Amino acid sequence: MTEMPAWKHSVNGPATAGHRAGGLQLAAPPTNWRRLEAPFFYAANAQILISGNSATLLFTRPHPAILPDGNIAPTPLREAVALIEMSLAGLKELAKAAADLIRQIEERNADAQTSATQSREAASEPPLNGVGAE
Repeated sequence: MTEMPAWKHSVNGPATAGHRAGGLQLAAPPTNWRRLEAPFFYAANAQILISGNSATLLFTRPHPAILPDGNIAPTPLREAVALIEMSLAGLKELAKAAADLIRQIEERNADAQTSATQSREAASEPPLNGVGAE
C-alpha cells in the first residue's frame, strides 16, 4: 500500500473518499484511518510586546500545574502557543483586519438575532381571524 501525502488528507478522512446521495462514501473504514499530524493552535490569552519599531505577539493558554507537594496549583501556568514578531505597520494592519472581521461577525449575529426575534414575535401574536374574540 502506498503512503498518501499528508495534504491529501482532510478532517473527515482521505480526500479521495467520494460522496453519494446518502452521505459520505468511505474509501476505508474509520479503524484504518490515521491521525492527521497538523499543528494545534489554541490560545486563550495574548500579549503584545513592543520594542522600538518591532512588535511581538505572545499567545498563551492555561495549563494545569502541580505543586511540589503533589497538589494542583490554584492558578494554571501560561503555556506558550505561538510567538510572532512583526513590524508596527504589520501589527496595525492585523488589528484593522481583525476588527473588520469581528464587526462582520457581530453584524451577522445581530441580523440573525433580529430575524429570530421577529419570527418569535410573529408566532406569538394572536390570529386576526376573530378566533378567541368575544
